[in-house]
Formats: sequence, C-alpha cells, structure tokens
Amino acid sequence: MIYRITLDILECSRQNIYDLIKRGKLRPIKEMAKDRLFLRSEVEARKNTI
Repeated sequence: MIYRITLDILECSRQNIYDLIKRGKLRPIKEMAKDRLFLRSEVEARKNTI
C-alpha cells in the first residue's frame, strides 16, 4: 500500500507515520526515495488498534 493511501486510511499526519515507523509499530516492506510501501493487512490492523 502506497504511503499516501496509508495516510488516508489511518487518518493521521506524516509525522505520526514516521513516529510509528521509528517505534516499530508500522513497518514498510519497501522504501524508495519519496515513498514507502506497506502491507494493507498491517495498516488495517493498526487502524483497528487505534
């Protein structure tokens, strides 16, 4: 799942996504220069815990 879509699903800011990654709560499966890819199942599971 592309980074921008992840922001929409979790309804949070980029800073919050960076914090989730830093704390190990959300892991990108691939990092590119300006984008990250996440597993849809991980993003949806994270949304359910909020």
